Amino acid sequence: MPTFGGWEILVVMLAALIILGPTKLPELARTLGLWFGRIRRTFNNFKLEFEREVGMDEIRQQLHNEKIMAEMKSLENEAHSILNETDSAIQAASSAGSDETDDVLRATKSNSSG
Repeated sequence: MPTFGGWEILVVMLAALIILGPTKLPELARTLGLWFGRIRRTFNNFKLEFEREVGMDEIRQQLHNEKIMAEMKSLENEAHSILNETDSAIQAASSAGSDETDDVLRATKSNSSG
């Protein structure tokens, strides 16, 4: 896309002044300004509507869902960790020997009977 510097704009303005004359140039400038403003507003409205319709809401919803899924995965990992710790503790208690288990059972029976 071509870029216009100060000199190019000045040349175009002088050419318009010579062709149209000083009486019609302000009217043309105002009309062009109004048209460019309307075109810009229409384009911006179209862009906003397009983003709204095509996917911005869907993208936001998907990001929200991904956040929830990450939280669920974190909770699942935490639950697995707790389960593994519990299994390890149960195995350690059972491998510690049946003597301690018998002592606990005797103490429980003596407390309940007496």
